[in-house]
Amino acid sequence: MSHLQAAGLALAGYTLWVLCDVCLKFAGASNLPRLEVIALVGLAAAVLIVLGAAVRGEFRALWPRHPLPQALRSLLDLGNNLCVLIALQHMPLSMFYILIFLSPLVAAVLARVWLREALRWQQMFALLVGFAGVIVAVNPFGAAHQADRIGYGACLVCVACFSANMVWSRRMTQTESASSMTFFSGLVIALVAGVYTGRHAQPVSLRMTGAIAAIAFFGVLGNLCFFFALRAARTAYVSQFHYSQLPTGALIGFMIWRERPTLAMALGAILIVAAGMYTAAAAAETQQPVALSG
Repeated sequence: MSHLQAAGLALAGYTLWVLCDVCLKFAGASNLPRLEVIALVGLAAAVLIVLGAAVRGEFRALWPRHPLPQALRSLLDLGNNLCVLIALQHMPLSMFYILIFLSPLVAAVLARVWLREALRWQQMFALLVGFAGVIVAVNPFGAAHQADRIGYGACLVCVACFSANMVWSRRMTQTESASSMTFFSGLVIALVAGVYTGRHAQPVSLRMTGAIAAIAFFGVLGNLCFFFALRAARTAYVSQFHYSQLPTGALIGFMIWRERPTLAMALGAILIVAAGMYTAAAAAETQQPVALSG
C-alpha cells in the first residue's frame, strides 16, 4: 500500500469518527446511563461485523489469534469511548478536538519507546510546540473557559487511552485482521459495560436506537479504515491526520450547536497542527511502503 492510499484511509477513518462523535454527543444528552449507551454501541458494532463476515463467508476469521492482548486493547477502547461520551457533554466539539490533538504527539513518544520508531530532536521540539499550543487553546489564565474540570479530565483520559491504543494497534495489525480487532473490541465493550450497567438498564427509544446504530456504523467503518492505514504506515504518519477532525468538527459544531471557537482556541490549534504536520513530514521521510495482506 502506498503513502497516498494510507493517507486516504486515515483521512476517511478520522472523518467517520467525527460523525460518530456527533452522534455520541446526541446520545449523551439522553437519560440513558452512559455505560448502557457504550454497551449497546459495542454490541451493535460486533453485530455489524458479524453480518459482514457472514456475507463474505469469513465468520471464523473474526476470532483473534491472540485473545488476551486483544481483550486488553479493547479495554482501552472502552475507556476512550466512555470518556468521549463524558467530555462531549462538557465542552464544544472544537475544543474537544483541539485537546485530543495531544494524542498524535503522545503516540509519537510511545511509538519511540515501545516500537523503537525514530524520533529526532527536531520532532521532540515539535512535540513541545504542540503542547504549548494546547496551553494557549485552553487559556487557563483567561476569564472565559470553554469547558469544566470534568471535561478536561475526560479528555486527558481519552488522550491516554487513544494514544496507547494507537501504538498497540500498530503492532497488532501485523498479525490480526482489521475485522477481528473491530469485532472483538465491540464484543468486550458490550460484555464489560453491560455487566456494569446491570439492573440500571433503561428502555431504549426508537430515536436512541437509531442514534446507537449510527454510532456503531460510523465507528466500525472508521475503525476498519484506521486499522488498514496502521498496517501500512508508521504510527507517527497515520496519527497526524487526526488534525483533519478540527475543521470538520468545528463546522458541524457551529451548524448544529452554534459553537464559536475563540481566538485562543484558533491560535492554539495553529501551533498544534503545525507541530503535528512537521512530525508527519519527518515520519514520511523514513517511511517505507508496507505490503497489505489479509
